[in-house]
Amino acid sequence: MIRVCQVALALALVLSVHGYSSKGKPNLVQLAKQLGLSEFVERLEDSAIDHIINHEGFFTIFAPSNDAFKNEMTYPDEAPIKSKMLFHIGRGKIYAKDIKNEMTVKSLLSKRRIRLNTYSNGKVTANGRVISSTDHEARNGVIHIIDDVMSSVYDRAGSIVSELDDCCPQHSIVLGLIKDAKLYDKLNTRGPLTFLAPNNGAFNELHPDFIIHLKKNITALRTFIAGHVLPGTLYSPGLQDGMMVKTFRGNQVKVTIAGNGKMAFNDAQVTLPDVTAGNGAVQAIDAILSPHKNKRMIQFDIYKFNGKETVYLANGREINFLNAQAHNGIVHELKTGMDFIYGRNGTLLDELSAIPRFSQFVQYMKDHSMGPTLVDTKNKTTLLAVNNKLFNQMKETLSEPEFHSRMSLNHVFRNTWYTLGLFQTDFIEAMSGKIIMITKNNDGDVMFDEMYSLIASDFTCRNGVFHEVDGIL
Repeated sequence: MIRVCQVALALALVLSVHGYSSKGKPNLVQLAKQLGLSEFVERLEDSAIDHIINHEGFFTIFAPSNDAFKNEMTYPDEAPIKSKMLFHIGRGKIYAKDIKNEMTVKSLLSKRRIRLNTYSNGKVTANGRVISSTDHEARNGVIHIIDDVMSSVYDRAGSIVSELDDCCPQHSIVLGLIKDAKLYDKLNTRGPLTFLAPNNGAFNELHPDFIIHLKKNITALRTFIAGHVLPGTLYSPGLQDGMMVKTFRGNQVKVTIAGNGKMAFNDAQVTLPDVTAGNGAVQAIDAILSPHKNKRMIQFDIYKFNGKETVYLANGREINFLNAQAHNGIVHELKTGMDFIYGRNGTLLDELSAIPRFSQFVQYMKDHSMGPTLVDTKNKTTLLAVNNKLFNQMKETLSEPEFHSRMSLNHVFRNTWYTLGLFQTDFIEAMSGKIIMITKNNDGDVMFDEMYSLIASDFTCRNGVFHEVDGIL
């Protein structure tokens, strides 16, 4: 009996030395070797991390494949190899069934967490790297294999803005604007968020006065920044070609993925993908999103037009001569008179209601909860109004549920758009999110989506302007 116990004890000691428990399971390093993860194991051993994880755990390892190391991407301010390897190891045992979207796991790298995401295309990621094989169980933990290295290692307090601040001077302009907008603290602490971060070259492509104008209008500046921030953590594996993502501003951005894997948001190419931050991710881009729309918000009365450097407008009428001095003031000459004078209240709803030919359109807008927008004097709005004759012709179409609900928003635009301020070819976004194409010939005639023309234009109201259009968008 004593002899049997001695043999059993000796066998247990042998198994322990070789990394196996009495149940025959290998430890994490042994298992990684069995799985063919030699590149990962080599780096663990070189960093002396293998001794750490051979102690009683439990640990969850997100181990890159050998091919992942061959194709490893380089990020600015590269972290030491030991830090990168510690970042791949989470505390506790997490199986595939336990993973939830935006779940975070404490890593062995101090003050850094591993963010797990599940996407609608079925992909599951760890810090943006696709988990390709799951639930390889060891004595003291579990291994999941990932197809890329977590090379983007954020600082202890690294956020979607502070990470760029620390490592990427090529984003100094947009970071300066975020500070001017007093949004830095929010983007630094809230999340999860994805920042589509334009580089300095994106701003250099714009009119030199663009940044000056933004800084003078904090509302426009904040709207501009919000148009580059997405809710949630969107790494490239979770994106699909042609999908639309919605920013905090409310506008839709189209994702394009080329055959070579290169990504773009609208026309902005991604120059540095999948930068990991403590509160989300950064996709660095080479252009700003919707530049025309943002510029218009801050160029309400100053426009480029027909070869002139600028056109100055007063209630949509071009100022022909500026700054004629008088003894008690200044006189400006207009090319045309202000022939439409709004009433005391003078909101869009008030002025349209006073014109009989728009009665059905007004009622339609009220029925679809647009009344508050048309009387809101804190925000400027442009409206494309439809007369009763056209409304009657389109009644059958308007009764269709999809068209019925969409039409009211297709005819409403944020900010004030006078015809003199429209480019010869441009795009504006309706409140529905639909992008409307505008064309204007040399005579100043305006068309929308190359189908509908203006019957009458530039009716100034207290809270914006309306035009009469000959079709329903």
